[in-house]
Amino acid sequence: IISNRIGTISFKDDSLLRLANVSRFNPRSAILLADDVKAFMEANKKNIFDLDDFGALSRQLDILPLGLNNLEKSVLCYLRENGSSSLLSIAGGLQLTTEAVSRNAEIFLISNGLIKIENRRLITQKGLDILKQIEIQSKP
Repeated sequence: IISNRIGTISFKDDSLLRLANVSRFNPRSAILLADDVKAFMEANKKNIFDLDDFGALSRQLDILPLGLNNLEKSVLCYLRENGSSSLLSIAGGLQLTTEAVSRNAEIFLISNGLIKIENRRLITQKGLDILKQIEIQSKP
């Protein structure tokens, strides 16, 4: 979807795969991301998108690994800071409803192995690694 939407831009290294990963393999997200890539490349007068461009675009648009959104990132940060937690304590700590956390964050986090539920919610090693990756990515 991304390469078809852009057309005139070539992709080098694993840059197209990285874009697909952050679009969550969702067609609507992929179309929006393709439009962002096209605008980025036009602004930079380039026609080959590489991993350096992916890094620059990610920093510019605050694109997180796996396409995480800010709510999902907040849940991971909460669990890292507070350890094993109930859904109610996570929701309270983030000033959200339990439904908002459950419906809008947990499903994606669980399906990607970033958290697990064993009576309480726990961040996995993969979740901790993603947070480290986000911290490294956000450094100038």
